Amino acid sequence: MQYHQLLYLVRAAQYGSFRKAAKALGISQPSLSAAIISLEKELKIQLLTRTNKGIVVTPEGQQFVTLAQDIVNKTMMLQNLYHSGNAQPAIQTLNIATNPSQITLRTLREMRCQDPATDCRVSVRNLSVLECACSVRNQQSEIGVVFITSGQYKRYMEVFEDNQLEYNRVSTKRCCVNLSRHNPLYHRDLVEYQELLPFPLARFVEDELSLLDNVVCSIGTGRQDFRQVYYFDSDSSIISFIKQTDAIKFGFPWCREDYESIGVRCIDFVGNTQPLELGWIRRKNRALTQAAQRFVETLTRLFSDGKE
Repeated sequence: MQYHQLLYLVRAAQYGSFRKAAKALGISQPSLSAAIISLEKELKIQLLTRTNKGIVVTPEGQQFVTLAQDIVNKTMMLQNLYHSGNAQPAIQTLNIATNPSQITLRTLREMRCQDPATDCRVSVRNLSVLECACSVRNQQSEIGVVFITSGQYKRYMEVFEDNQLEYNRVSTKRCCVNLSRHNPLYHRDLVEYQELLPFPLARFVEDELSLLDNVVCSIGTGRQDFRQVYYFDSDSSIISFIKQTDAIKFGFPWCREDYESIGVRCIDFVGNTQPLELGWIRRKNRALTQAAQRFVETLTRLFSDGKE
């Protein structure tokens, strides 16, 4: 067993693709595949398996890959700590799975402002909660930024536990509506749900634990009540759409200032709505890299209870 085999294995698990991992490492795909196959033969277990969506860590390989990730992370930390004055420091990597929102973008922007000199390769994947859990479990992402509806809290916790993930709560907010100057409700301070039905609804393509369905339908309004529904897979696409139309989206006021700085209002509803919890997930019993630790610290500082 050699360090380069562990590194290749960890990168293949993170990227979910031999081709992408080999490209990131600057080696040929056959060399990467051969190193991992040789490691599997030595251990006498299968660590990775191919699926129609790429490669995933096998159940038998979960613990081994987690330990290998720790070795790779600590080796990189030692290299950064003791590199010579004339040498180039190792470039950090940060892979994030996130429910589509402006929260991850704002956190990364703040990190950039705090430490613009740090070299870091960041990959952000917009996924549903269940897909975030799968991505973190399979080592494709180091952390996941997720939203938890109170009505589905128990189910989410079961999903995280089944996938050997640790959940960390950040804060809780209540639902609001986002709309632009093209919407006649733009200057309102409060709105009723029924007032929104004439306008197009922009929403995410979500999993079975749909945030919209659990938060909004709990008070009697859902996507079936809207004549026009547009589906997107990123918050930026939705914001661009509603900025140019009278469409609305349901959201939460964590990034109220960011939205309103670009002409998109966050308007509260009359009465209470079901709360939504912001949190992040990681694999259990695994140390975070420096980049991931900075990210979660910044996320918590920006969005913990009492922050907008």
